[in-house]
Amino acid sequence: MCDGETYELGHKLRDYEARFRCGDPTENWKAKASPVHCVTRGAPPFLILYATEETKSLQRQSQLLHEALQRNEVPTELVAVPGQNHCRIVLTLSRPDRTSAPAILRFIRERLNGPVS
Repeated sequence: MCDGETYELGHKLRDYEARFRCGDPTENWKAKASPVHCVTRGAPPFLILYATEETKSLQRQSQLLHEALQRNEVPTELVAVPGQNHCRIVLTLSRPDRTSAPAILRFIRERLNGPVS
């Protein structure tokens, strides 16, 4: 969700517009650019990973999606990946000593088998 606070944290509206407007002459592109507007009750569970070394505006986007899912009673988990940026999360997915891979595996196991006690 591209909101005023996100822009205040460092992203410029024109950056989003360049990526998502795609020839839409109206302002509808703003809603299409954010998954927040696609959240509905009954959606599958979500695991949202975000990097603590990413920009504050992108971290906020993760929080807004998490909150939208909660409002719609969709099971959601928000995990901060310390010391990483967006690209490093992907590059370390095969590392069991990092935050991302264990979080993903635990999330899948819990969804298949229920929470581990």
